[in-house]
This record gives sequence, C-alpha cells and structure tokens, in this order.
Amino acid sequence: MSYEEADSAAEFFGKGMRSLDLKPGDKVCVFADTRCEWFIAAQGCFKQSFPIVTLYTNLGEEAVVHGLNQTKATHVITSHELLPKFKNILPHTDMVKHVIFIEDQVKMTTFHFVTHHAIRVGVRIRKSSC
Repeated sequence: MSYEEADSAAEFFGKGMRSLDLKPGDKVCVFADTRCEWFIAAQGCFKQSFPIVTLYTNLGEEAVVHGLNQTKATHVITSHELLPKFKNILPHTDMVKHVIFIEDQVKMTTFHFVTHHAIRVGVRIRKSSC
C-alpha cells in the first residue's frame, strides 16, 4: 500500500465514521492490536477531528468496561478476534452505540459469529472497510 492509498483509505474510513452520527470532538475507542487497519482507522478519525482513546488488548473485561465508561466513547473499533469479549462488556457500557470490527485476514466473519458474540439491544455491529 502506498502513502497515497493509505491516505485515501483513511479519508474514506473517517467519512464513514462521520456517517455513524459522530461529531468533531466525539471520542472513539480503539481496542485492537496494532496493525495496518488500526493505523488507517486512527488517521481517519484524526482527519475528522475525532479523538481516539486506546485500550490495551491484554486488559481484562472489567478494565475495558471501566475504560469505556470513563472516556464516554460511543464508538469502538476492534478486531474479529476481540469481538467475543464484547458479549460480556456491552451490558456494562451504556454509552457504546456502535462497534466497528476489523475483519480477520483469513477467516470470514459471519453474521452468526457477530450476533452470537457481541449483541446488546441498541448497539450496531459493523464491519470495517479498511
């Protein structure tokens, strides 16, 4: 991926995030291992003036709940691998409205996987386009 392609992907991602009711200054939590898509998502958020809050992926569920509640992030960017953690996390986070996940490079994420592992009424689960 060239710098120009990365910039274009970040621009596209940021505009997609804005379409999910985010306004400049709204916090977005990134809860994923560092990888290309993480960087593109972060740059996309910066381009739209959405500050990002990062949570380490090795944190326990209680610490993730605390981090989400303290920061009042309404949107979370995570990975396919971490999506199952949200089944226990979401019931304790009233502010989270959207979970955007980075699809696994090898395994396809099915609708059943998403609904089985990360469901809470009022929360939308979306696949990232990065």
